[in-house]
Amino acid sequence: MGFAFPPIHTLKQFRLAHRFVTSSSIENYRIQIIKIKKMKTSFIMPVAVFIMTNTSLAQPGIASIENNDQSLAKLEKMLHGNNAEKRDELKRSKPKYISYKAQEQFRIDFGNIPEVIWRSEANFDVATFKKDGTVESAYYDYYAGLVGTTIQKSFEDMPLKAREYINKHYGDYTKGDVILFDDDEYSETDMTLFGRQFEDQDNYFIELTKNDKRIVLESDLDGNVTYFTHMK
Repeated sequence: MGFAFPPIHTLKQFRLAHRFVTSSSIENYRIQIIKIKKMKTSFIMPVAVFIMTNTSLAQPGIASIENNDQSLAKLEKMLHGNNAEKRDELKRSKPKYISYKAQEQFRIDFGNIPEVIWRSEANFDVATFKKDGTVESAYYDYYAGLVGTTIQKSFEDMPLKAREYINKHYGDYTKGDVILFDDDEYSETDMTLFGRQFEDQDNYFIELTKNDKRIVLESDLDGNVTYFTHMK
């Protein structure tokens, strides 16, 4: 609770009982109160101007967020085709906070990319961007270190041995998205994809669907295929 100055009439009543309170001292007191009130007024006005200015400056930020959401939708469609469920999952994972160090490290690793969409996924900050006509996602760990990059691919990009194996053993499945995980050899952080953690190494991943069953297969660069996980 702040200090309150006593009213003038109180001092005048006090003066009647105490001789040492003079008329001149009361007048000086009145002048000091007027000065303080003027100081309060001059302080409030700049604060009001500051608030109005910052409110107007915030408007471009809101527009940037809206543009960011539109860009995210475009990149999601390129990255995951028309799979609405995956796009919804990515939208739910859009971050409230992205590490500044991760963003700075991304610029060092990939240079000046004009359009980058950030999101949070598992324990990573993920930057999705388009490079040389291909959609990629760079994964950064808690320490802003690059763990690896996923690159959009097609079934035809997979090793011949892997394609022959999949066609033979999973011929009745519908082929879905294919990505190549490019491991950063300097990172000691294990990568997580499709909700499963694995030891880092360069691998292809392909989604297959049969009725309500959805699975993910993994293939190394030599074409050796193994079952990776199932998807709900």
